[in-house]
Amino acid sequence: LEDDRVLSRYRSSGGNVQSSATSGPDDSSSRRPRSEAEGATSLDTATTVSGGLPETVGVTMWRQSHRTVAVHFVNYDYDRQAGRFRPAGPFEVSIPLPAGAVCGQAAFHLPGREPAPASVQVDPSLLRATIPTFDIYGLLLCEPYNR
Repeated sequence: LEDDRVLSRYRSSGGNVQSSATSGPDDSSSRRPRSEAEGATSLDTATTVSGGLPETVGVTMWRQSHRTVAVHFVNYDYDRQAGRFRPAGPFEVSIPLPAGAVCGQAAFHLPGREPAPASVQVDPSLLRATIPTFDIYGLLLCEPYNR
């Protein structure tokens, strides 16, 4: 109850609260991230992404449809003295594609910019990509041709 009052005061002062729950506490879907409950599936990256990934870059992979894969890169290399992030990249990664995924075309997306074609090589089940320099966040989106 105290938590509800604190959240209410925070919201009334202009605060914004994001929740990954899709429903109430009795619904099992409330324990999954919203995007997973809506059809995207999280893929295990701890054992799958290899190559020259910097220690300061985190990766999550999502299968967004039967054949599309989204690979999210987050740079955690923050320079407190300078008050900014140290850019990450460029670097190369190898990513096993899940069964059924097809990477006929790939683009790297940066916030506030137009997507750029990504430099990728695809074997039937392995994607090799050169990730360009980014400050905080980048998204590699792999899709079939003529989607």
